[in-house]
Amino acid sequence: MSSQHTSIYDENRDNVGEEPIVVQLPALGVDLIHNLPLRRPTMESSLDSIDVPQPVANTRILKDKVFRFLTEPNSSHVAFAYQILQVSTIVLSTITFILTSEPDQWDNPASSLQALEIYAITIFTIDYLLRFLTAPHRTSWFFDLMNLIDLLAILPFYFELILSSVGNIGGLAVVRVVRLFRVIRIIKAGKHTEEVPILIETLKRSKRGFSLLLFGLSLVLILFSSAMFYAEQTNQQFDEEQQTWYRDDGSESPYQSILGTIWWCMVTVATVGYGDAFPVSDLGKVVASTTMFFGILSLAFPMMIFSQNFQQVQGEFEQRRKLKKQMRKQN
Repeated sequence: MSSQHTSIYDENRDNVGEEPIVVQLPALGVDLIHNLPLRRPTMESSLDSIDVPQPVANTRILKDKVFRFLTEPNSSHVAFAYQILQVSTIVLSTITFILTSEPDQWDNPASSLQALEIYAITIFTIDYLLRFLTAPHRTSWFFDLMNLIDLLAILPFYFELILSSVGNIGGLAVVRVVRLFRVIRIIKAGKHTEEVPILIETLKRSKRGFSLLLFGLSLVLILFSSAMFYAEQTNQQFDEEQQTWYRDDGSESPYQSILGTIWWCMVTVATVGYGDAFPVSDLGKVVASTTMFFGILSLAFPMMIFSQNFQQVQGEFEQRRKLKKQMRKQN
């Protein structure tokens, strides 16, 4: 196959022509052929490229380098070390978040924990601002899911600083909700691993499986909760004065209504079995055994769909990683 090509220009089409361009990829054993339009350089295009201010071009190049450094660990050894710093800070921040929930640290955390929190927030804030300022398309970058998670992981710290002017903020309900958002920081680690993108893509492809899971689980919960409620009535009596169901031994029944029985059914289907609610009648035990069997089936079929999609996505990511590795070797 010839590697030289002669450009074709059609004078009747504003000097625009089409020529097949062949790109050989020996590593893959395939040839990619594209018909790409070729345009003869004009005086206007040459002037446009010359008239670009040099300081603006240099600034754009610098921003691209900084953004690549912050987002691509494989771009350099220093970038890889920076990503390790980010992951270490996330782990340290998560440990700090857990320790501050201890009773003796709730209102007045230790100075060491406060220092670690300030350090982590400083790293996260600088990283977020630098990536935002150097992003090629700031609007699309800002509304990206992982970047929104980064923002939500930072904001609680500053909200607490603002609310601290109230005084003792430990008992405020709004502060408890704000502090809960700090746990989102652990999700930030997903950007630095391949597992989270694989999981997200698998969930996207498993929409039908989750629909099947929701329908099957709802059907099982309603049917068997109703069956258990009426089955246990064979061994219990209703007290009209107390408006409560009591078993024959005088104890209060855990199956007061179909809605209340759904909790037992959910625990049974999930094979957890807390033991806080259990049948005592013979008919109730038969219903419970049947619930276990159909509960396992309702969970098994959607999980098979999820497993197949996971294997497919993992294979695609593995092929993509090998292709990138081959391209880096060729370059």
